[in-house]
Amino acid sequence: IIAFLPLAFGLGCGADTDNGEDSGLNIDGMIPLEGGYATTSAVSENNCGNHAVLEESFTSSVSSASLESYSLMFEFIEENLQFDCALSLYSFDCSASVSEDYADWGWAAVADFSHNFSGTWSTESSFSGDVTTEVSCAGSECGGLAEVLEITFPCTTTHSIDAAQE
Repeated sequence: IIAFLPLAFGLGCGADTDNGEDSGLNIDGMIPLEGGYATTSAVSENNCGNHAVLEESFTSSVSSASLESYSLMFEFIEENLQFDCALSLYSFDCSASVSEDYADWGWAAVADFSHNFSGTWSTESSFSGDVTTEVSCAGSECGGLAEVLEITFPCTTTHSIDAAQE
Protein backbone atom coordinates (compact mmCIF):
# COMPACT_ATOMS: atom_id res chain seq x y z
CA ILE A 1 0.00 0.00 0.00
CA ILE A 2 1.29 3.43 -0.87
CA ALA A 3 1.25 5.82 2.07
CA PHE A 4 1.63 9.57 2.02
CA LEU A 5 2.75 11.34 5.13
CA PRO A 6 2.05 14.60 7.04
CA LEU A 7 4.04 17.05 9.27
CA ALA A 8 4.37 19.55 12.16
CA PHE A 9 6.02 22.92 13.13
CA GLY A 10 6.22 25.81 15.71
CA LEU A 11 6.86 29.59 16.01
CA GLY A 12 8.67 31.97 18.40
CA CYS A 13 7.89 35.14 20.22
CA GLY A 14 9.97 37.76 21.87
CA ALA A 15 11.33 41.07 20.60
CA ASP A 16 10.94 44.35 22.42
CA THR A 17 9.45 47.33 20.63
CA ASP A 18 11.17 50.72 20.83
CA ASN A 19 8.89 51.70 23.74
CA GLY A 20 10.14 48.78 25.83
CA GLU A 21 6.97 46.67 25.57
CA ASP A 22 6.96 43.07 24.38
CA SER A 23 5.28 42.98 20.95
CA GLY A 24 4.88 39.19 21.05
CA LEU A 25 6.80 38.78 17.77
CA ASN A 26 10.49 38.61 17.05
CA ILE A 27 11.43 40.58 13.92
CA ASP A 28 14.37 38.21 13.44
CA GLY A 29 12.03 35.20 13.17
CA MET A 30 11.44 32.38 15.57
CA ILE A 31 12.75 28.98 16.54
CA PRO A 32 10.16 26.17 16.59
CA LEU A 33 9.88 24.32 19.88
CA GLU A 34 11.40 20.87 19.68
CA GLY A 35 9.30 17.84 20.60
CA GLY A 36 6.09 16.06 19.61
CA TYR A 37 3.14 17.62 17.79
CA ALA A 38 -0.45 16.48 17.29
CA THR A 39 -1.09 16.82 13.56
CA THR A 40 -4.27 16.79 11.48
CA SER A 41 -4.72 16.70 7.72
CA ALA A 42 -7.45 17.16 5.13
CA VAL A 43 -7.29 16.43 1.39
CA SER A 44 -7.47 19.56 -0.75
CA GLU A 45 -6.47 17.94 -4.09
CA ASN A 46 -6.14 14.30 -5.13
CA ASN A 47 -5.88 12.72 -8.56
CA CYS A 48 -3.99 9.65 -7.28
CA GLY A 49 -6.82 7.55 -5.83
CA ASN A 50 -7.79 6.27 -2.40
CA HIS A 51 -4.30 5.14 -1.41
CA ALA A 52 -3.06 8.73 -1.47
CA VAL A 53 -5.16 9.91 1.46
CA LEU A 54 -3.27 10.69 4.67
CA GLU A 55 -4.50 9.69 8.07
CA GLU A 56 -6.76 12.42 9.48
CA SER A 57 -4.57 12.68 12.57
CA PHE A 58 -1.05 11.55 13.34
CA THR A 59 2.04 12.51 15.31
CA SER A 60 4.99 14.55 14.13
CA SER A 61 8.11 15.87 15.79
CA VAL A 62 10.55 18.76 15.41
CA SER A 63 14.28 18.47 16.16
CA SER A 64 17.54 20.36 15.51
CA ALA A 65 15.69 23.71 15.38
CA SER A 66 17.44 27.02 14.67
CA LEU A 67 16.43 30.38 13.13
CA GLU A 68 17.30 28.99 9.68
CA SER A 69 16.25 25.34 9.66
CA TYR A 70 14.91 22.30 11.49
CA SER A 71 14.08 18.63 10.95
CA LEU A 72 10.51 17.43 10.88
CA MET A 73 9.33 13.85 11.06
CA PHE A 74 5.83 12.59 10.38
CA GLU A 75 5.28 9.49 12.42
CA PHE A 76 2.84 6.91 11.08
CA ILE A 77 1.94 3.45 12.26
CA GLU A 78 3.97 1.64 9.58
CA GLU A 79 6.56 4.21 8.53
CA ASN A 80 8.10 7.61 9.15
CA LEU A 81 8.85 10.44 6.73
CA GLN A 82 11.77 12.76 7.50
CA PHE A 83 11.67 16.34 6.14
CA ASP A 84 14.50 18.85 6.00
CA CYS A 85 13.01 22.33 6.48
CA ALA A 86 14.24 25.83 5.71
CA LEU A 87 12.86 28.59 7.92
CA SER A 88 12.60 32.27 6.99
CA LEU A 89 11.02 34.42 9.71
CA TYR A 90 7.71 32.56 10.23
CA SER A 91 7.50 30.79 6.86
CA PHE A 92 8.87 27.32 6.18
CA ASP A 93 9.62 25.17 3.16
CA CYS A 94 10.34 21.45 3.57
CA SER A 95 11.12 18.59 1.24
CA ALA A 96 11.48 14.83 1.34
CA SER A 97 11.76 12.13 -1.30
CA VAL A 98 11.13 8.41 -1.05
CA SER A 99 11.40 5.61 -3.63
CA GLU A 100 9.59 2.30 -3.29
CA ASP A 101 10.88 -0.69 -5.28
CA TYR A 102 8.06 -3.21 -5.80
CA ALA A 103 10.40 -6.06 -6.87
CA ASP A 104 9.59 -7.89 -3.61
CA TRP A 105 5.95 -7.85 -4.73
CA GLY A 106 6.99 -9.35 -8.08
CA TRP A 107 6.61 -6.12 -10.05
CA ALA A 108 9.25 -4.50 -12.28
CA ALA A 109 8.29 -1.04 -11.00
CA VAL A 110 9.79 1.68 -8.79
CA ALA A 111 7.50 4.44 -7.51
CA ASP A 112 9.04 7.81 -6.61
CA PHE A 113 7.34 10.13 -4.09
CA SER A 114 8.43 13.78 -3.99
CA HIS A 115 6.98 15.64 -0.97
CA ASN A 116 7.01 19.43 -0.60
CA PHE A 117 5.60 21.10 2.49
CA SER A 118 5.29 24.86 2.92
CA GLY A 119 3.42 27.05 5.35
CA THR A 120 3.68 29.35 8.33
CA TRP A 121 4.31 29.05 12.06
CA SER A 122 1.59 30.98 13.90
CA THR A 123 3.34 30.50 17.27
CA GLU A 124 6.53 28.76 18.34
CA SER A 125 4.43 25.65 19.00
CA SER A 126 1.88 25.59 16.14
CA PHE A 127 1.91 25.77 12.36
CA SER A 128 -0.16 25.14 9.25
CA GLY A 129 0.60 24.53 5.61
CA ASP A 130 0.16 22.33 2.57
CA VAL A 131 1.98 19.11 1.66
CA THR A 132 2.05 18.40 -2.06
CA THR A 133 3.16 14.93 -3.14
CA GLU A 134 4.03 14.10 -6.73
CA VAL A 135 4.11 10.38 -7.56
CA SER A 136 5.73 8.82 -10.60
CA CYS A 137 6.66 5.29 -11.61
CA ALA A 138 9.49 3.77 -13.66
CA GLY A 139 9.59 0.21 -14.93
CA SER A 140 7.90 -2.10 -17.39
CA GLU A 141 5.08 -3.07 -15.00
CA CYS A 142 3.93 0.34 -13.71
CA GLY A 143 0.58 -0.06 -15.50
CA GLY A 144 -0.17 -3.36 -13.74
CA LEU A 145 0.98 -2.01 -10.38
CA ALA A 146 -1.23 1.06 -10.83
CA GLU A 147 -4.24 -1.17 -11.51
CA VAL A 148 -3.61 -3.38 -8.45
CA LEU A 149 -3.02 -0.38 -6.15
CA GLU A 150 -5.89 1.59 -7.72
CA ILE A 151 -3.62 4.56 -8.35
CA THR A 152 -2.78 6.64 -11.42
CA PHE A 153 0.83 7.37 -12.43
CA PRO A 154 1.87 10.16 -12.53
CA CYS A 155 -0.35 11.92 -10.03
CA THR A 156 -0.40 14.65 -7.38
CA THR A 157 -2.04 15.03 -3.98
CA THR A 158 -2.20 18.04 -1.67
CA HIS A 159 -3.07 17.90 2.02
CA SER A 160 -3.76 20.85 4.30
CA ILE A 161 -1.90 20.29 7.58
CA ASP A 162 -2.38 21.81 11.04
CA ALA A 163 -0.19 20.98 14.03
CA ALA A 164 0.23 22.01 17.65
CA GLN A 165 2.67 20.84 20.27
CA GLU A 166 1.30 18.08 22.49
